[in-house]
Amino acid sequence: RIGSGRLATAVRATPEVPPFFKAGVGLIAHMTADPDLMRHRGLPGLRSAESGEHYIDLELLEGHAIPGTRYEYIALCRKLGVSPDDVGFAPFAVFEHAERLTLSFAEYRKWPNNIFIQQKCLMLAGLLAHYAQDMSQPLHLTVKHHGYKDENGVLHQEDTHAKVDGLPLSLKMTLDQLNAIEAEPMDSLFVSILDQVQEAASLVDRVYELGLRMPTPPSSGDEVIDWERDEEVVAFAVERTRDAAQFTASLYLTAWRNSSQLELPSYLSRNFDEENR
Repeated sequence: RIGSGRLATAVRATPEVPPFFKAGVGLIAHMTADPDLMRHRGLPGLRSAESGEHYIDLELLEGHAIPGTRYEYIALCRKLGVSPDDVGFAPFAVFEHAERLTLSFAEYRKWPNNIFIQQKCLMLAGLLAHYAQDMSQPLHLTVKHHGYKDENGVLHQEDTHAKVDGLPLSLKMTLDQLNAIEAEPMDSLFVSILDQVQEAASLVDRVYELGLRMPTPPSSGDEVIDWERDEEVVAFAVERTRDAAQFTASLYLTAWRNSSQLELPSYLSRNFDEENR
């Protein structure tokens, strides 16, 4: 995760969003943990539904283009003889949560003083940030997510995934490494999401080139790790963290802009929310 401070950087990179959104970064950050909590072994139904939302093993699609909706994608997987759950749904988790945030922003535009709508926007933004950041981690986009096998079938670098996830903490990354990011509106939301997938997936081999040189994550932010600084690893960590923050910011900006074009149904009323407070 890019952390609450870095999420604040992502929100600041979207100056068009309303003040409540900028002030609510604490709730946004709070919600980023929920998608992982939903995979708790004590919640088997939710765990089953949630697990595939965090990754996509692109190699299993055999070069086929990812279609534009979840159910078209499921049909493609079945045609290829692979389980959709095994391949994963990460692009659709981002796409669908971005559209949920778009809808809530549209409600906010109509009822700007409704605190419940504001809270809903912040919660959805936190969930969206989690999935967006998953897609900036190359090992969420490959069958080689927890190591790779050599020609003899021997598994290598099983711990590299955890090392990549832990880089911001291991390197004690500071916010000034991210302050230059700027949100970029997406002309086509789904196409831009797929572009993000392909860009991050192209770095899988690079991750494993650096993997043995990465530090083992500390158990807490106070722990001092014994690691000889490697500038290539540092540069990779900064680039990926900046990418995660910028992608998140661009999704927020796109959802906000798209919400201005979304016409809500005439039957929808949120007045009872105000009356019952």
